[in-house]
Amino acid sequence: MASLYLTVAIPGAGKTTIAREFVANNPHVVYLSSDGLRAVLGKSEDDQTVSGQVFEYIRNMTEFFLRNNISVLVDATNYNRSNRASLVGAARRNNAFITAFVSRVPFDVSVARNKQRARVVPDFVLERMRNGFESPCLDEVDEIIFFDENGFID
Repeated sequence: MASLYLTVAIPGAGKTTIAREFVANNPHVVYLSSDGLRAVLGKSEDDQTVSGQVFEYIRNMTEFFLRNNISVLVDATNYNRSNRASLVGAARRNNAFITAFVSRVPFDVSVARNKQRARVVPDFVLERMRNGFESPCLDEVDEIIFFDENGFID
């Protein structure tokens, strides 16, 4: 059975670090990164003009991989249910197990980390994401694994 893994966190929480660590330890899992695809399809990782194309590609490739019994991790904010809906739908159509890696990193830590990155997301965007954040529930995904500043939480 294939699995879908979703990161669920605002920028600066450590999604990509967690995702890359997980994929390094699970090399059979395909890694799809919204930032990485922006760099390929646009001018750089912060090129928001190609976000529509990026997420269409992620949706299509997720469906393809799951249909072919290949597990996939989608490294994106996925911070509310509507952002996750098409990916969750693809997993359900293909009988895949869904795991959400959900941040428990404090907001102020994410903001501070964000300011240290090469690609800084504006504070008002982080605030908007925090206000709209919807943690997944077990009626949406099959498993929820939390992470904080130190990695996965047991």
